[in-house]
Amino acid sequence: MFDSYDVERTYTKNHSLLEIIGWSSLVLFGGLIVVKFIAKAIIYIFGGGNKAE
Repeated sequence: MFDSYDVERTYTKNHSLLEIIGWSSLVLFGGLIVVKFIAKAIIYIFGGGNKAE
């Protein structure tokens, strides 16, 4: 049924070095912010919040 035609796929990369560096730094710093936020949330939850003494 689907053998009546051939499909040829062509994949190309059109990324410049500056674009690759930009996306890599965005992912790196974005991931770092998310990890820091999760760590602070876990410390806040298990540490009982900020207690003023």
